[in-house]
Amino acid sequence: MDTFRMDFNNCKHVLRGKGLRLQERPWETAIFKVDVYSLSFEEKPVSQNESDWLEALKRVDAECRGKKSLVSARVSSLNSKAIECLEENGYRLMECYLEFKHDLVDIPAESGMNRIGRFMLSEVPFMEELAATSFRYSRFHMDPRIPIADSDKSRAEWVKNACNGRADEVFVARSSDCLVGFSACMLKDCEDLKMGILDLIAVHPDFRSKRIGWDLTCRFLAFCRENGCRMAKVGTQAHNHPSIRLYERIGFLVKRSFYTFHKHFH
Repeated sequence: MDTFRMDFNNCKHVLRGKGLRLQERPWETAIFKVDVYSLSFEEKPVSQNESDWLEALKRVDAECRGKKSLVSARVSSLNSKAIECLEENGYRLMECYLEFKHDLVDIPAESGMNRIGRFMLSEVPFMEELAATSFRYSRFHMDPRIPIADSDKSRAEWVKNACNGRADEVFVARSSDCLVGFSACMLKDCEDLKMGILDLIAVHPDFRSKRIGWDLTCRFLAFCRENGCRMAKVGTQAHNHPSIRLYERIGFLVKRSFYTFHKHFH
């Protein structure tokens, strides 16, 4: 039976039912100083009844209203019913998110122009600084109700967490012993295959015409194949045109697209 379950005092999944799943986001909560939750619509929900979804969204509203909260909902761009429900319930569109995949059959060679290697612990503060100044397209940066400084901090925390063990490997690009780029790589078992995920990548603005992004991405693909992956994945926003051009030149293909919505409560 598809039922709701609410427990905001002891929860990893705070709500699940009717094809919806609401989860706490502790590290984002710590950064933004509001309770942050992610809301997702399951790909093959038991119910596609709009009234069921609207009922579930009202339950979310009831729990979040009266306290500072942010609910971030990501839904397939093909799920028009879910999109309509979110819009009717006051959620605002922040981004169109594109998911790319690479079959790892034909991996391009690195340019040979850059020094790519594994990160050192002494470089983590420099990576945090680079991350805090390199991202302008994320859903947080696109939300006018979130201070830019907090959005920047979220990227810095992301790469720090990657270096502290969240990522399976972190590569960096160096120029004259200065760190000018990085990529965080993850390995996941997804159903019947092992997949590599390019979790985060950044290049210093002064070095963005030197094929550093190309070399970091190619090194990521090689890392995936060396570790038995059959597929590699990366995602970015539809308005991040430079990254899209890079991924397509390297051989990634768009496989899925999503819309991300935010709703703030006070």
